[in-house]
Amino acid sequence: MLILSVFLMQRSIVNALHEDLKPDTPNVFLIDMSTDELPGIRAELKKEPGVIGALEAIPIVSARIGSIEGTPADQLRGKDYPKHLLQTATLSWADAAPAETKVVDGKWWTGEGGSDLAVIDFVAKRLKLKVGSRMTFIAGEKEIPVKVAVIYKVLGENAFARSSYILPRALLADQPTVWYGDIHAHPSAIPEIERALFATYPTVTVINIADILTTISDVVDQITMVIRFLAGFSILSGLIILASSIASTRFRRMREVVVLKTLGATRNRIATVFSVEFVVLGLLAGAVGTLFANVLSRILLHRMDVVFLRDVRGSLTAVLGTAALAVVTGWIASFRILGQKPLEVLREE
Repeated sequence: MLILSVFLMQRSIVNALHEDLKPDTPNVFLIDMSTDELPGIRAELKKEPGVIGALEAIPIVSARIGSIEGTPADQLRGKDYPKHLLQTATLSWADAAPAETKVVDGKWWTGEGGSDLAVIDFVAKRLKLKVGSRMTFIAGEKEIPVKVAVIYKVLGENAFARSSYILPRALLADQPTVWYGDIHAHPSAIPEIERALFATYPTVTVINIADILTTISDVVDQITMVIRFLAGFSILSGLIILASSIASTRFRRMREVVVLKTLGATRNRIATVFSVEFVVLGLLAGAVGTLFANVLSRILLHRMDVVFLRDVRGSLTAVLGTAALAVVTGWIASFRILGQKPLEVLREE
């Protein structure tokens, strides 16, 4: 259980670290793009050889919350509602569920969507929103009544993590819009991309975080190495303890051999009995340990907000490996016992 728990946890944690920092993670951000500038910026980025993939852009409309469930936002302050979430709200629109998002509750709209609203999960929790909740936004001088239809979460790096609320396009079509975008580019090509964009679109802000991501990647690799080292050390210690626990029963089996030989059992018969015993004990210990290791790892990783990775191959290997280890260590400790004569053991007793 200890060995497999350590293995499953280190595998899930290492996977989570690398999932959060994929090779195609955006390393250049573009902000303050207007709707008129967006097509030209897309075309300009397609010309740059250092850009990998296409520009991912999201429209942002600034607003504030007017009311929640009919209660004005001013009256909600001081009632366990975060003040900053009531003051400002970043709205966006989408015709369908954005990529790399997961619906936690509800169903995404199709078509125009009416007055439906999608809320990111952590904001919904803080504002006590659920599917069916009604609220209003105030964008400029326009009041926008909506009903929560979807609660979603963003998976990995996605531009829609910039917005807390997603509405149908028709509700925000007449509002001033600022676009935010991100791309992934070769670090060496980013200065040239910055110069090209500044020459044509001087009001667009380009933020280069490639060096930061490189530093983070190096740190993640070092953390991964430490985690694997500690896991390997724990696994090695567990193997030694497991082997010693089987070897510690040597004297009990010595007495069993004496009794069986006295009753007329042959050496081959005793070897068969011992082999069956080692296999059954190993399979039973492996199965029970594997079951509890998966349960324990799932609970601990859930508390750490890390996704548990089910590993059928690793669990099966743990069961069979425990059985094989039980047989090998058992016979290492018991092989010489079969050759001892009953009379020698009885005299020592």
